[in-house]
Amino acid sequence: MTGKKEITAAEVKEEIKKGLRNFNGATIKGNLYLGGATIEGDLDFRGATIKGDLNFGRAPIEGNLYLGGATIEGNLYLGGATIEGELDFSTKEGPTKIYVSPEMAERVHFAAPNIPLVMETKPR
Repeated sequence: MTGKKEITAAEVKEEIKKGLRNFNGATIKGNLYLGGATIEGDLDFRGATIKGDLNFGRAPIEGNLYLGGATIEGNLYLGGATIEGELDFSTKEGPTKIYVSPEMAERVHFAAPNIPLVMETKPR
């Protein structure tokens, strides 16, 4: 799914369950919670607009996470997530804060040095 399509957070979750992982340029309405999802491969939100929080809960991402050029109007929650691949957090705007586990803090800080990190011991 590439292009300028508007999609709800619930629709994104359903698409991920079907194996779709490219939301490049989409506008996602609402808070997006992906806890419980297993993402097999890369997850691409380049150029997307997320009108709320992006929360990965404890989701494993078995590839890269791309947020380059994205706008995240809320916070980014990575507290219990595991990301095996590279992190591209060169967002156009946002997130306000990144909530991160102590294990991921250094890696996330290098990917997003100008965004405030909040250490979490219990993921949301």
